[in-house]
Parts: sequence; C-alpha cells; structure tokens
Amino acid sequence: MRYISLILLSIIFAGCRSSKNDNPNYKAQDLEVVLDGSFNYQNESLASQRWLISSQSELESKFSLEPNFLGYFQKNPFNFDTHVMLIASDKVRTTGGYSVDIQYDGENENNIFFKVKINVPKGLVTFPVLIPYQVKKFPKTDKTLKFRD
Repeated sequence: MRYISLILLSIIFAGCRSSKNDNPNYKAQDLEVVLDGSFNYQNESLASQRWLISSQSELESKFSLEPNFLGYFQKNPFNFDTHVMLIASDKVRTTGGYSVDIQYDGENENNIFFKVKINVPKGLVTFPVLIPYQVKKFPKTDKTLKFRD
C-alpha cells in the first residue's frame, strides 16, 4: 500500500510540473536586458519610439544612422532565431540621468503586452544632449507582442 501511495504521489507531482514550452504564459523574467544607452540627439527620428525587431536586416535598416549601436550587435550577435528584440527610446533630454525600462505588462490569449517606464533622475545632472534607450530580448512566440502606454 505504501508503494502504491508513493507511485501515485510521483505521478501527481510529475503531472503538476510544466516546462516553459508547455505553458503559454510568460513572465517578467523572460524579458532580459541586452543593452542600455543613448542615441545621438541629432537623430531625433529615434526619439520617443518603440520597436519590435525580428531580424538582423530589420535592425540594420532601422538603425543605419547609429553605427555605434549597430557595432555593439556586430560584436555581440543577437539570436533572432530564438528571441525578438524590443527597443524603446525616450525623448531628447538636455540633462543626464534619465533612463528607459521596458517592462512586461501582462498577456491575454492572443497578445503579450509591454510598457515603458521612464526613470527620472533625482536632482539636476548635467550631461550632453542625448536620447536614452533600452534594448531587451523576449522569447519568440506565436502571440502578438505589443507596447502599450
């Protein structure tokens, strides 16, 4: 009887465990920081933007005017086979200390949502004029990825 109880408990525990592949729900920890930085203020078209990048050619096309940014990904290749790149930028800032934080914001059966938090410095920080940004990666999924404000 004792052995039968142990076998049943083992079956129950094995059935309760699920791997990420079995579970369509993602979590905040699935969103990983790849890069934080600032774009050149002269590229104002990059300010206050949100991008979901799914290929190297798309990355190179959208950021062709930012060679330092693209250079980072030449030295540190991004695996577009397994992940999608999420990029968010802030507006042009005339003082330093600002940063961008892309955050997981939930999901439903068809969509996964992200929000962007702008971190404001405490006090005045002098710095050159820049456009803060953040790059994060998220596992590829059949669901539609969306930013919402």
